[in-house]
Amino acid sequence: MHFRQHGLLFYLALVAGIVVVFLMLFFGRLAGLISVCAGILYVYLRYRIRRASEHGALFEQDEVLKTISATCAASGTAGVLEETTTNESKATSMVQYSSDDAHSSSEAAGFRIPPPPAEPIMARWFARNDAVTVAGLSIPSGMVYVGERLPGQYGTPDPCLIDPLKTVDLLADYNEAHTHNDWPNYSDVSPRARGAYLKWLADGRSGPEADIANIWLFFFGLERRVLLDYKFDKALASELPQIAKELLRLLKHYGKKSSLFHRQCSDFLEIVNLLQAPPQLYLQAMPEFPAGAVMPMYLRLAIGQAVADQQPIPVQLAWAWVQHEPSIMLRTAAIRCPEQFHALFLKTYVAKHGDRIKIRPTATRLKCVYMPASYAMRGTEGIVVETGDVPDVRTMDGPVNFLQKVVDACAAELDAYSRFVGRFPEQRHALEALVHLPLAIWPPSAMQALHDIRTALADGAMALPLASLASRFNAQAVLSSEIVNTLVNALASVQVATEPELSTTGKHGGDQVVALFLMPVAHPDKGAPVEDPVATLALELLIMQAQLNDVFSDEKLVVLDAQIASWTQLPTLQQRRLMARARLLRQEPLLPTAMRRKVAAAGEAAREACAAFIVRIAGTAAHMPRAEVAVLERLYAFLDVDSKKLYVALHGSAMAPATNHATVCDRPPAGVVTLDIARIAQLHSDNEKLAVLLGNIFVDDPVPEPAAIVPASTPASGGVPGLDAAHTAFMRQLLARSSWPRSELEALARSLDMMLDGALEHLNEACLDAYDCLCSEGNDPIDINPDIHERIAP
Repeated sequence: MHFRQHGLLFYLALVAGIVVVFLMLFFGRLAGLISVCAGILYVYLRYRIRRASEHGALFEQDEVLKTISATCAASGTAGVLEETTTNESKATSMVQYSSDDAHSSSEAAGFRIPPPPAEPIMARWFARNDAVTVAGLSIPSGMVYVGERLPGQYGTPDPCLIDPLKTVDLLADYNEAHTHNDWPNYSDVSPRARGAYLKWLADGRSGPEADIANIWLFFFGLERRVLLDYKFDKALASELPQIAKELLRLLKHYGKKSSLFHRQCSDFLEIVNLLQAPPQLYLQAMPEFPAGAVMPMYLRLAIGQAVADQQPIPVQLAWAWVQHEPSIMLRTAAIRCPEQFHALFLKTYVAKHGDRIKIRPTATRLKCVYMPASYAMRGTEGIVVETGDVPDVRTMDGPVNFLQKVVDACAAELDAYSRFVGRFPEQRHALEALVHLPLAIWPPSAMQALHDIRTALADGAMALPLASLASRFNAQAVLSSEIVNTLVNALASVQVATEPELSTTGKHGGDQVVALFLMPVAHPDKGAPVEDPVATLALELLIMQAQLNDVFSDEKLVVLDAQIASWTQLPTLQQRRLMARARLLRQEPLLPTAMRRKVAAAGEAAREACAAFIVRIAGTAAHMPRAEVAVLERLYAFLDVDSKKLYVALHGSAMAPATNHATVCDRPPAGVVTLDIARIAQLHSDNEKLAVLLGNIFVDDPVPEPAAIVPASTPASGGVPGLDAAHTAFMRQLLARSSWPRSELEALARSLDMMLDGALEHLNEACLDAYDCLCSEGNDPIDINPDIHERIAP
């Protein structure tokens, strides 16, 4: 058809040329004017025929000839033109008839311009998790454009388009490079490159060794979806979180594969985050920015919004500012200990500025421009993303200088911990390292250990070796005073106290036993409670007596706790401390020698008050068993309190020590000090017996009838004054060595029908009375005082 049209034009041009020449020869100027008009008409008709061929219009030959004939008739050449065109019409009619484009014999005289080819199929976006099949491969995760046509922003074809009509080579490996173009185009690359890209998509876009060209092709599609499609259809906002998540995944898998891709993908992720950001970013949690990003646009916008709204900068936003502001310098401690530095920065910022600071706005406005990687959308000035009328914080020096001061202060506080970690990196969570950290930023493992201890103490006090306590905090070395002090302060932060109160000076052995207990909640309107030392002394005396008689057991602790709880005149803190003290003495019995020194240091008034307290616990009765009275007499003697005061406290009158039961006199003898029974009653309201408190210490240790007192001036032959024959024999065997294992002395005491601790105490008392020195010291081994050898006659 086109061939016949061009042939007709050729003959028309030939005829028109002959006519022009003829007219110029015979008609002069008029012929020249007519020829010019004919030429213009020829150009116009050629233009109309070309436009008609583009739109599939049908021009009949007669209409064209009529138009040309009418023009030529004016010049007197119609006959020639008619004859010529008639012959030409016949010839062309024959060609049209023999053509494949002829539809019927009635149309043989016309020329039909063929219709344009079918329009290419416009590409479609397949959302996330929408599967699509291309070249027999199923792409399950979508997020691609598939079709035959996809123009870019400036009319050029988009390189991300997957044209299903293109040939592919599915034997290609997407781990290999099949194109050397920095900006690949799916339609222009080789079939092997297209096949590799499709296989990468079908495998879930996660191959770690995939060639970077595959990632670029996929990335171009994400850019188009956000920068072009979303621009005209805001309903696509629901896809932005999915695209942001996909960009983070691409950075994780392929960010290290290409620095160019890492930078481009990071910048595009900022744009996606900005497009889905709420109006007040500073009130929202900051998203995860790529490591090393320099003041991301999202962060600059959040700070700018806060400044524009005249709102203070929250602490989390300030921390993000510190992380990504290149002009803020971090010292070694901040880099070596990032977790501790982060926690300390938050604590310091809040402590100094109440969680926030205010910034004055600046005149410079924030402008966000993104340069796409896809050349289908790339312009000379990039794409401007709307951010609103907010100031640009990058032009402010004052806030940066302030944050630098906070950073330096935190780093200085971490210097000691940082140096320790630098020397012993494997002990960064050990107790020795925690000594150099503020308690508020201790690691979670140490804080969990504190929580576990507090939870265990809810059922009551407990005693354990100091080394065992420190091991819960991963202690590695000898417990120094600094470590112990840190441990005590940490326990106090969760309302846990120790008994005894650990000293902050000197060394502490790992085998030292301490008791832990919960402190009561302190009332701010009340001062520190005043503890009564008399109650503590009385409790220790009673427990010592029970241990000497071997009747103090774990079962008695429950009874003892109830008894202490009934001492309502004591502060709650002291009650709990006494309960802890009882458990401590259960594991580490108090030696009589140590107790004697403690009693001597208490003073006369304290000893008398302690004796009265013990009597009140035992209770008063007109017929108290002689065994109980004998125990009380022994305790009074230990306290160096006149036994007559015992009888006065029991019955209000003196009682002869030789009688088997108590007697009551009308009034106490002259010279006897009468105790204030009402004051003693305030110390304890319970009338339970001492036997209920400490078990059968009176029954298990029967006291024989008192024998005639041997004068101190008549000691046993070769012995210590005041000792009977059995104890003298025991003492002579002791003097055979300078030191004894406890197990051997226990066996020796059993052979003499004695209890070791009671016998040693009796010997020490006799030696103190006679020679003003102890006979033995220590628990295991038991050392014999060498001065005794010189004092005792052989």
